[in-house]
Amino acid sequence: FIDFIPMRVIDSVDISAADCKRLSLAINWAVDNDCSVISMSFGSMSVGAGLDSSVPILRPAFERARNKGVILCCASGQGIPYMMYPGQFSLEGLCITCGPSTKDQIPHNAGMSPFWSTFKDGYVTICAPGAQMPKAYWANTGNLIKSNYIAGMTESEGSSYSTAFVASIAALWLAQHEAA
Repeated sequence: FIDFIPMRVIDSVDISAADCKRLSLAINWAVDNDCSVISMSFGSMSVGAGLDSSVPILRPAFERARNKGVILCCASGQGIPYMMYPGQFSLEGLCITCGPSTKDQIPHNAGMSPFWSTFKDGYVTICAPGAQMPKAYWANTGNLIKSNYIAGMTESEGSSYSTAFVASIAALWLAQHEAA
C-alpha cells in the first residue's frame, strides 16, 4: 500500500520565507509516516522575494526524503526565466520538477515566451498535462437580494496541474511495482 496523503501546508501558491520552516516540518512528518510521494504545487522565485536565506532550511528535508526513497514532485511555475523554489532543487537531484504541456505534448508556458525548457540555470524534469485543464467553479451570480450560486466549468493552466498528474502517476507506479 502506498500512502498518498494530501496536506495543506501553506495558505497560498506563493511560498513565503515563513512557510519554509513549516514546509520542512511537513516533509519530515510525511517521511516519518512512510509517505512515498509528496506533491508540492506552490513556489517562489526566491531572488528578491525574501527567501534567499530561508530556502536552505528546506534542503535537509528534501535530502532526507530523497535518501528515504520518497518521490518529491514540485511545480516549476511559469515565472520565466526563473524556475520556482522548491522546484529548483531538481538541479541537485532532490526532486522532480514538473512543467505544463498542452494536450499535444508541447511545452506550455501560460502565454509567456520563451518556453520553460529555457529556464536560466534550470530545467524541468518532466512535462505533463497543464494547459486547457478543466476546472469546476462555484460562483455567486451577484444577486444582492438572494444568493444565487451556480456551478460551472472553465479552463485553467499551470504547473500545479502537471505536478498533481506526475505525483499521481508516481503513486500508481509504486503501488503496482511494490505489490509485485
